Amino acid sequence: MTLWLALALALSPVATTTRETCVRCHSAQAREFKTHPHSAAGLGCEACHAESIDHRVSKGTTRPDRLDYRHRVATLCGACHRSELKSYNLSEHARLRLEGFDADAPDCVSCHGAHKLLTASQTERRCRGCHLASFIGSTPPVKGKISCVHCHSPHSSE
Repeated sequence: MTLWLALALALSPVATTTRETCVRCHSAQAREFKTHPHSAAGLGCEACHAESIDHRVSKGTTRPDRLDYRHRVATLCGACHRSELKSYNLSEHARLRLEGFDADAPDCVSCHGAHKLLTASQTERRCRGCHLASFIGSTPPVKGKISCVHCHSPHSSE
């Protein structure tokens, strides 16, 4: 009976917040997440990973309830970011992913990061990782510092 009571208190939301529980094993991710706008808005680990009770009590041998499975990232983010999801779903990246041509095609996390928000230059480097050939021998339509979003919608392939 004492073990049951201890377990119930350990899993109780009153006993500790999810982030405090997660930081014990995931300190780097928790440290990065403190700088993310989602953290400032009061979201915690469970917003993306669910409660993950089995994971918390398994000492790391059980995956979280909802890990950022690549095929579900856009849907997960789109639950709150509806207009961005609508735009993304019209993109070539989404088509490649959804039709099974490229499971590694970019999604929300590719450009924005998961635990830490990526800077514009970090995102730009990721774009150029696949689209470098697009820039070779071409003259940008504007002078000065430009980025992909000068010509392309940030959430679609337009």
